[in-house]
Amino acid sequence: MAIMYPDFGPKDNDSPVAEPLIYSLLKEQLGDDFHVIHSLPWLSSFVMDFHESSSPIGEIDFLILHEELGILAIEAKGGKRIRHDKNGFYYLRNSDDSVARINPLHQLRRGVFAIQKWLKEKGITVKIGAAYYFPEISTESKSLPFGYFNTSTSKPISYIIDINHNSNLRDRIIEIMTFFRGYLNANKMSHGQILQLINMILPTEDYAPCWLSRINNDNYLWLRLTPEQKNCVEEILVSQRYVLNGWPGSGKTLIAVQVARALSERGEKSLVVTFNRLMAEKLEKELAEHPGCHVRNIHALCRDAAGFIKNENTFSREWMEEGAFEDLKLGIDEGFLDGYDNLIVDEGQVIREQVWDMFIGAFNTKKIVVMCDAFQVLEYEKSVDISYLESVLSVSAFTLTNSLRMPKQVCDRLRLFNKPNYAVHNPRAVEQDTLLERVVPNQQDALIRLLDQLISDNIPLSYITVLTPTYMSISTELVPQGVSVESIGRFRGLEKPIVIIVADKRMSEVEFFCGYSRATSKCIVLLDAFDVKNGAYGRLGADIYQASSAHVEQEASKSLTSQIVKTADIQTVPLFSTLPLYWSESWHAYVLMSGGHSVTRALFEAYLATHSSPKIFTWSEVSRKTLSLISEEVRELDDNMNHENYELKGCLTCGGVTPHSMIYSDDTSCYKCCHYSQVRDESFEAALHDIDMLLKTPHSYTPADRKQVDPFIYAIGGLVRFSKKYNTKAVSFSLASQSKIIGKLAIAFVILYFVISSNRGKYTVKVSEVTKEAMAWNSVLNDLTFNSWQGHVNDAFNVLQRHQLITFVGSGMRSFDSRLISEQSNT
Repeated sequence: MAIMYPDFGPKDNDSPVAEPLIYSLLKEQLGDDFHVIHSLPWLSSFVMDFHESSSPIGEIDFLILHEELGILAIEAKGGKRIRHDKNGFYYLRNSDDSVARINPLHQLRRGVFAIQKWLKEKGITVKIGAAYYFPEISTESKSLPFGYFNTSTSKPISYIIDINHNSNLRDRIIEIMTFFRGYLNANKMSHGQILQLINMILPTEDYAPCWLSRINNDNYLWLRLTPEQKNCVEEILVSQRYVLNGWPGSGKTLIAVQVARALSERGEKSLVVTFNRLMAEKLEKELAEHPGCHVRNIHALCRDAAGFIKNENTFSREWMEEGAFEDLKLGIDEGFLDGYDNLIVDEGQVIREQVWDMFIGAFNTKKIVVMCDAFQVLEYEKSVDISYLESVLSVSAFTLTNSLRMPKQVCDRLRLFNKPNYAVHNPRAVEQDTLLERVVPNQQDALIRLLDQLISDNIPLSYITVLTPTYMSISTELVPQGVSVESIGRFRGLEKPIVIIVADKRMSEVEFFCGYSRATSKCIVLLDAFDVKNGAYGRLGADIYQASSAHVEQEASKSLTSQIVKTADIQTVPLFSTLPLYWSESWHAYVLMSGGHSVTRALFEAYLATHSSPKIFTWSEVSRKTLSLISEEVRELDDNMNHENYELKGCLTCGGVTPHSMIYSDDTSCYKCCHYSQVRDESFEAALHDIDMLLKTPHSYTPADRKQVDPFIYAIGGLVRFSKKYNTKAVSFSLASQSKIIGKLAIAFVILYFVISSNRGKYTVKVSEVTKEAMAWNSVLNDLTFNSWQGHVNDAFNVLQRHQLITFVGSGMRSFDSRLISEQSNT
């Protein structure tokens, strides 16, 4: 029997059936090499801030420890009226058909992360798996909610234990713990380490981390007016014109609010204008108790002006771009802004020049105050620079040089994106954990784990914002309700204690600059490892790769289809020695594998597309969790190489990592489940056997026979023979860039001609010679007209020239580039 804590039976709590049942099942079915702690409370310093005494805000129902298998936490949920759908678990109420949602996932994750954090602070690092036990109901694997299963590994697994496992609970516990031992890469523990952990865990102490108190301290110390900012407020109040420039976090908006309040207390009415709607909403709250302050974002101001002049057509895209400002001009001409004494503009750098002309005219004899940061301008915005504002307002800008709002680590990192022409001082202490730049194979998975950890740290959800570029979206499934998700552009000028940036490879330096600078306590950046490896993310990506290239390469490989297939072991059977075609016993499907000779794979894929064949899965060396399905439809040479796309993920029904259609619903998306009866095609394999023999022993065939083979097979034979004479990686890239099948064929023959010519010491060729020679080499090409084939060959030369593999040397003449021909090129 298992060693139980407490050993006198389950503790009394609000689970009168489930936990006693699970307690007895674990005790009876597990051996004495398992240690089981029941009802482990975890405490929070966050609660202690609001209550006089420490009180538990949650508990881990069961914690199982084993020397070989590691540690598993279990959340127990009792009741026969529990149901689930893809949105989560819920209780059916007795009185009606309404439901009460429950979230065991977040309950358990908070406890797990809290204990891990507390133990780490004590010098012990452990990794804990998680499972969810419903001992009175049966669950349906196909509709499990997101987060209760894992399909990203070689063996998909559900984390659910239900009534079906009560009789074989030991096996189910071992199965889940074995999975987490590998998935978390957890170390084995000695008997002494197990006892040490138990002795540390059982006393009731505060396990919560200190991030919340750090955030509250940051808010208290760094988000108040400094003496420099107070002086600035005083100067603005006695000045008719003022332009305030500054680094992010230097207090520009804070000063604008204080100035607006002071002017309101004088009995003056101020128009406060900003570009972003979210920023306007924040300022409106800050100034709600000051009736002399009227806050509008620029387009809201234009709508007000349209209403003032009785123009109701104010919501079209065309109006937003041009008509809005025409209505603003008409409104100002009719006295729309006459009732204001002052104009205060935040984000002045993104108010277009056309509007500034109107503002200066309307407030010609009144106070105008402008806050700006010239670098925070996104590419789609119509901006003005500081010199323009200085010129039209006849005043020199004052620059704030103390940046206090953001952590010093973040402030210093901003210089990577923009080096200011003035000294920036940040008085905060250096804290390495205030900036985390994480290179990950899957940003979505990383975001889920990160949010779980922050929640376990008792960070209020309202303290966290996830930022993305405008053109990128985050699924609502990934983010708990209460965590805000915004675009970097919309969030400019605002701040949150913790900012998470889910970076896109197309992001500009300005977007990174704006995103990083929104954090007041901690900035976390999630970058795709594959994109970092391939030179994305500008200077940031280059800096990270240079500092930790081995780590980046390792993380990048985890998302490659070839690596996932290798790990999953799909039981492939090689069919031929020269063609990379296999039969997968696991998928019941043919697969055209990447790796080996990549040019052969690309050309053979084109061959299969133009001939009768069964369905075949394929992927390239750079495919990431995706595959293409070569259909049974026979395509013409002039057709595009379009295949149906599949996603590679685990299936809880068949228990394997399999291709899933990206078109159909989940119930019909697993290829293996839908084609379990598919078998090998003997006639298809027999036809390819003849091709395999030709490629293995070409000299056993007469020249006349070789001229009659399919041109793709001819090209494969020639390019394999000379594979050490050209850069296969570069040629594969050129082949992949061509959507038309015949375009791939033309590139193959052009490369073959260049390679044969170089082997004969000839490094400059005539374009027209290639057309003639190719048709002489392979008589099947004569089915095309000379002019048609010549056109495709010309296109191939243009592609290779764009890819810098050949060089233009004169009309109709091309020469080799060193990147095409190399003795060291076979990759």
